[in-house]
Amino acid sequence: GGASLWRCTNVRASFNISWSRVRNAGTDYISAIGVAPGNSDIVWVAQNDGRIDKSTNGTAAAPTWSVIDDNGVTRNPLPDRYCTRLVVDPIDHDTVYAAFGGFSTDNLWRTTDGGVTWHDITGVGATGLPDAPIRGVALHPSRRGWIYVGTEVGVFASADGGNTWATNNEGPNAASVDELNFMHGSTVLLSATHGRGLWTSPTDACLSDFNGD
Repeated sequence: GGASLWRCTNVRASFNISWSRVRNAGTDYISAIGVAPGNSDIVWVAQNDGRIDKSTNGTAAAPTWSVIDDNGVTRNPLPDRYCTRLVVDPIDHDTVYAAFGGFSTDNLWRTTDGGVTWHDITGVGATGLPDAPIRGVALHPSRRGWIYVGTEVGVFASADGGNTWATNNEGPNAASVDELNFMHGSTVLLSATHGRGLWTSPTDACLSDFNGD
């Protein structure tokens, strides 16, 4: 993703790697791309200005795109600011998470109907997420409803689908997190911080002690 969205189908080739444009330049640069695990036809694209589009034939030669949020031209269910992450649920591809930057109260949203309606899942009060940018979103590979987010002020987790959130005082406490992912084929959560290194955590419990790596 840059100004346009590009696709390569032979990235492992030793030569003659080729790219094709599959979405023309929009109103801003692309900030996030989400592809449904197990179904590469479902592709979501977000821009710096908050616009979000979706394709359900993303592997076609010329995919078609539908507007999810165009900042008020026809639809505007989400914040009009930098979208940092788009994560498609690996089991239910109609469930998608959109995270945003900015020191705001509404930086994490979820749809369960493919983008028709959205719900703010940042929570409220002492059990809500801090008003800080979210840069990483990870879904537990075997525990439905367990969500992890990497924020400007550390890692937070929810065991109830985003109704309530918590953190701990272990590991990279209060560090800015740039990326959050589960290591391939495991339930070990990996957090990449901004200047505080890489950290891993087993997730047998929703929030476990982090171990410096």
